[in-house]
Amino acid sequence: MKEKILLIKSAGKEGNFTMAPNRTVKPLESMSERTKRVLQLIPLGTERKITTKEIADILHVDRRIVFEEIERLVMDYAFPIVATRTGDNVGNYIPTTEAELNEGLEAFTRQIIQNLRRKEKLQNIDLNHVKERLDMVAREVESHD
Repeated sequence: MKEKILLIKSAGKEGNFTMAPNRTVKPLESMSERTKRVLQLIPLGTERKITTKEIADILHVDRRIVFEEIERLVMDYAFPIVATRTGDNVGNYIPTTEAELNEGLEAFTRQIIQNLRRKEKLQNIDLNHVKERLDMVAREVESHD
């Protein structure tokens, strides 16, 4: 099912908008310079995507900072930034068509599923035997040195 974000002006709050369901969009004037610079580097459409590493290199910041800024752009300012992580044309972009949005959402959904599988695996690991398994690996490494 497709869910569209509707921007509706908030009553009594000049410059603020509301995203369904009940999520306020911050006014663009409140955006930091670094956030603006990240946004300016993200292309419209899928023809020319940009990786998080490329953005980090251009801005001379850590990749984690770029991830945080992209999260802020999506969650606080309602910019539909998505990314593809497999294939030849990987990177971040702002979709201009439903097809481009769906491509990004499919990649995001795959990432969520992968993270849920990892979460399930972590929940089922027997913590009582981790130390002895680490010791076994250490002995194995030592025997090959």
